[in-house]
Amino acid sequence: ALIFSQSSYALIDGQVLVGARQMKLDIGGEQELGGNEVRVALHLDPIPFVPVAFGLSWGMFNSDSKKTFSLVTSDDYTVKETTGSELSIELMVWSPIDLFNITPYLKAGYVAYGAYQFSGDYTLAGVTNDLDLLYGASGSLVSFGLKWAPLPLVGLLFEAQNVISNLSFDKLEEAAGISTGIS
Repeated sequence: ALIFSQSSYALIDGQVLVGARQMKLDIGGEQELGGNEVRVALHLDPIPFVPVAFGLSWGMFNSDSKKTFSLVTSDDYTVKETTGSELSIELMVWSPIDLFNITPYLKAGYVAYGAYQFSGDYTLAGVTNDLDLLYGASGSLVSFGLKWAPLPLVGLLFEAQNVISNLSFDKLEEAAGISTGIS
């Protein structure tokens, strides 16, 4: 038979995911930022033979994409670097039946904590200054993935994830003694 069932070897499942991330950002005009993401997840499967697990994931995002936004006047802020992190509470379910050692899974989660820093240049009246915008984040995520396990306890993951984050302005960091006119 091509389809078979396999019981879980682990009560705790750990994952490390590395990949590309695209972010639609709206801070004074909508732009897309592309960058790299590393996500580490740990899930607990509390009930044997039931393919449901609960856990946490920590994602870290970094981008060197340069994009221009309009904070006060037209095209007055250029983002040079973006860094961020998110802590999510997740529910993971997977198929108890796999095909060629490939198991589909689905994750849904809530972004309980997040922080993003947009570092760039702010220009006002012809004067350019360094300016960092700091935002808190919360939201939800949904992931679909496939796990290929050629060996017991070792697997390769392919995952597509959609995160909807609500950014809330936290604070503004600017060069000492320089006024941006933003409050």
